[in-house]
Amino acid sequence: MFDRRMRFTVIGMSDEQAPHWSPEVLDLIAHHRVFSGGKRHHAIVASLLPEGSRWIDITVPLQPVFESYLAEEEILVFASGDPLFFGFANTLRREFPNAEIRVYPYFNSLQLLAHRLLLPYHEMRMVSLTGRPWDRFDQALIEGEAMIGLLTDRQKSPDQIAQRMLDYGYDNYRMSVGEVLGNRPDERVRTLSLQEAATCEFRFPNCVILERTEVRPRLFGIPESNIMVDLTIARGLDYYTGTVYETFLNDYRELGSVCSGGRYENLAENYTDKKLPGVGISIGL
Repeated sequence: MFDRRMRFTVIGMSDEQAPHWSPEVLDLIAHHRVFSGGKRHHAIVASLLPEGSRWIDITVPLQPVFESYLAEEEILVFASGDPLFFGFANTLRREFPNAEIRVYPYFNSLQLLAHRLLLPYHEMRMVSLTGRPWDRFDQALIEGEAMIGLLTDRQKSPDQIAQRMLDYGYDNYRMSVGEVLGNRPDERVRTLSLQEAATCEFRFPNCVILERTEVRPRLFGIPESNIMVDLTIARGLDYYTGTVYETFLNDYRELGSVCSGGRYENLAENYTDKKLPGVGISIGL
């Protein structure tokens, strides 16, 4: 985190090769001297930048990028889509809490994909997998969301997402993938079964919308309202390596958890030379 007072103007954009900027945005570009963004953003806007201007590439890790920013008073940043939707403007707010930030948003990629599909998206559960773990996506699947929008990265790609869903038995969705959205000559939108998606290759950047095709019944007749995903649960033993759970009696909450346990991949290795993943519970009587 940096205490320095600075000014950032963040311009949202798509991958369209000849963007249609508003006169206000064009004026901002003309009167700035320091710019920043990804390499593909630079390829699109390079012809618009004033002569002698400075460009700072946004690359991972971000710390050297932020340190480069410290040498400047004011920077215009190009970012994909809506910079406040899992975007770079949020990063700037976190790392430069005293900075003045103005944002000029564009459609985010999930909005673009929904529009290409003529798909109402006001109830879509949106999850970012870009540099993030699977937890929030897993939660959406477990809760049976009817529509899930996913921001991807090169590791958590549409084919990997589809294969993971099939591996865990969530085959009751179809997948729509938008590739290079906004770059009209190159963009592609496909709706596939998970089986098809798991065997395809997809151009990057891309995003995904999953639509539930059927409701999966809960096993053992447990009502949906009696099951809650709580990512804050932590068991007191350190050998758990995956999902943990606790069970309560609605009419006797004062008893606390009456059935608890979870997944442990490595516990058996304490007693044998074999790798024996397992899951266990304890019941309080």
